[in-house]
Amino acid sequence: FYQSTLAFAGVIQSFPSLLAVVFSLLVVYLWHIKKKITSQTIGIATILALLLLFVCTLNFSIDGTDAISRLISITKNYSSVESRLINFEISLSSMSSLHSSIKSFLFGWGWNNYYLAWDASYLPSINKFDPAPFDKSHNTYIDAVVMIGLFGFLAFINYLYFIFIEIKNIKHRKIKIPFVFLFIAVLVQYLFTFDSLIDVMMFNIFASFLIFTEIQERLTC
Repeated sequence: FYQSTLAFAGVIQSFPSLLAVVFSLLVVYLWHIKKKITSQTIGIATILALLLLFVCTLNFSIDGTDAISRLISITKNYSSVESRLINFEISLSSMSSLHSSIKSFLFGWGWNNYYLAWDASYLPSINKFDPAPFDKSHNTYIDAVVMIGLFGFLAFINYLYFIFIEIKNIKHRKIKIPFVFLFIAVLVQYLFTFDSLIDVMMFNIFASFLIFTEIQERLTC
């Protein structure tokens, strides 16, 4: 449901993350019907996931452009990509000694203060592709560096690493595989999204279910 809302909203990260989710569901289904998983089976599942993604996007459009055309036009010359790349440059420049103090570098500009960093290191070239101001970098990792600094970013990465270790320690493979694919989907979509309410909610649901799974495994040992 979450991925479908992203798709119909025309959000870029919906496609790679949706593909990961669909792929994981196919693998889980094959396990459910007790088929032996081989490299050939995984290859077939991948092809089926790609076909399903293609069919789901045939009648889907973003700003009057069908989704397939948009996907194959995601190049450096695409205005949306150009504006985001320049925005990334602005974000990273805001952490340099020319635009920030050592305090801002270590602790960031402050939560939800991205616009201050953006104003401090603004590049006029972005106006050619998107004249509207950005309140986030549209990349969760860069957002973390800018708003909570080096220490906050390291804490965020450590949190993701902790989740990875928890998934790795799951004993039942039928439970572990869906978590692996969902975790990959989260990491991929973080390259294109920011801390919107729906993203925070879904990630907390994911983390909560992971904790529940770990507790259940300990109780059954």
